[in-house]
Amino acid sequence: RHHVDKGFNLPALISFYPQLPSYKNFKGIIHELGQNQYLVSGEVSVIDKNTIEITELPVRTWTQAYKESVLEPMLQGTDKTPALINDYKEYHTDATVKFVVRMSEEKLAQAEAAGLHKVFKLQSSLTCNSMVLFDHMGCLKRYDSVQDILKEFFELRLHYCKLRKDWLLGNLGAEAAKLSNQARFVLEKIEGKIVIENKSKRELIRMLVQKGFESDPVAAWTKAQEKADEEENADDEPPSSPARSFKDDFAFPGAKDRYNDHNDDNEDDDNDEAYTSPKQKAV
Repeated sequence: RHHVDKGFNLPALISFYPQLPSYKNFKGIIHELGQNQYLVSGEVSVIDKNTIEITELPVRTWTQAYKESVLEPMLQGTDKTPALINDYKEYHTDATVKFVVRMSEEKLAQAEAAGLHKVFKLQSSLTCNSMVLFDHMGCLKRYDSVQDILKEFFELRLHYCKLRKDWLLGNLGAEAAKLSNQARFVLEKIEGKIVIENKSKRELIRMLVQKGFESDPVAAWTKAQEKADEEENADDEPPSSPARSFKDDFAFPGAKDRYNDHNDDNEDDDNDEAYTSPKQKAV
């Protein structure tokens, strides 16, 4: 409401609200590190002194791959690294992730001190340097930042919002004019200013026109809109390609007649009887 009252300031709006990547159903957190660089963090929480719960993985990390590459080595340990966790269980659904991990109190405290996201590899980096999209002209264009995309989208959207507003105002104006005509007709009929009994349709139409009644404002407005759309589409259509069939697409006035004359001349060469034009017959 503040921006509406003070006037539309697109740069201030874009800079005020951070534009972060978004993924459907992702419950983690995305932090901005720098220009087009982000840190994606999953979700992990401490249940008690021996248990943690992992409820979200970083973007593009699969459950099975995470279990095999992170949890299993922590459970089994190696010759150089002892096991970090005692056990883990899975309670996943088709749309959610849930690992319940049990570990000793001492190792849990160490993991908390080092950072649970770091220890359990629940963070990944994301870079958005290559942003190539189709612009409003249907051409591929490279954008340097999300703000550039939003600016171009907002400018185009504002233009079409204005066109839609003008269309709605025109439609409502036509509807209002139609209702005003109807209300005026009813009032003048009640007041006796209009007499419609024992009159033909032509006489009634002439009388209404003389009194300044519009025929059908809605139909007239709709017809004007259709005509404007046809003119705009005609201006946008590219010229006919010369590679197209001359017979199928007559690109200029008189082309069809010229084609027919040319076709008739070719048929004359194959026929024994000479062709006689209408003028020759008349002579």
